[in-house]
Amino acid sequence: MIDAINQVVLDGKLVECGAVRYTPAGIPILEGVLQHQSTVLELAKPRQVLCEIRWLLAGEQALSMQTHALGLSVRMNGFLAKKSLNSKTLVLHVQSLQILDPR
Repeated sequence: MIDAINQVVLDGKLVECGAVRYTPAGIPILEGVLQHQSTVLELAKPRQVLCEIRWLLAGEQALSMQTHALGLSVRMNGFLAKKSLNSKTLVLHVQSLQILDPR
């Protein structure tokens, strides 16, 4: 079986950022919410998009990200997965993060 594609690239503002926690294996985890706003073409007509998505960042980047201020514009690259084994809620698991407006 060929692996299906699960890749997300999303720009937005950090509107929520929790405290770093650690997995039982000692991996740092940071969670928050990204707010995205854009205009896209749908059926040749402009459509305003405003949405929020929960994100999860694991590893060393979680430690460095915890110091960034809310409202910061970022680009997140990653994949969608369930929040937990029994959850139906999707979370963006961030694999790379780029700050778009350094302060």
